[in-house]
This record gives sequence, structure tokens and C-alpha cells, in this order.
Amino acid sequence: MKKITLALSLLLAVSFANAQFSKGSIYATGDVGFHSDNNKNSELKSSGYHFSPAISYFVTSNVAIGAKLSVGGG
Repeated sequence: MKKITLALSLLLAVSFANAQFSKGSIYATGDVGFHSDNNKNSELKSSGYHFSPAISYFVTSNVAIGAKLSVGGG
């Protein structure tokens, strides 16, 4: 089972490593999250969130420029 998992992991890593973007392509990504903590030994409770969109523009097939905005609270 471990060998199958390792083989699938390597195959997945290689497929992402070969991703090609051409000049003029736009790549968008981001991250969204929420957390909540409740300490039962005391009456402390906390929660928070974060939102981080990012966008990149490929000036050549291997070079991109981009920006990322991170917003959070809690």
C-alpha cells in the first residue's frame, strides 16, 4: 500500500511540475479559511478568518509577475 501511495504522489508531483503557461496567460489562486477555538478549562473562546486572493500575469512562458492581498480578522 505504501508503494502505491508513493507512486501516486510522485506522479501527481511530476504532473504539476510540468504545467506550462504561455506568454499573456493569467493565473488566479487564493486561500480562504476559518478557525474557532474553545478552551474548556477556562472560558476563553476565539475565532477568526482569512481571505487571500492572488493573481499573476505571465510576461514569458516561465516568468510571471503577480500580486496577493491578505485580509483577516478575529
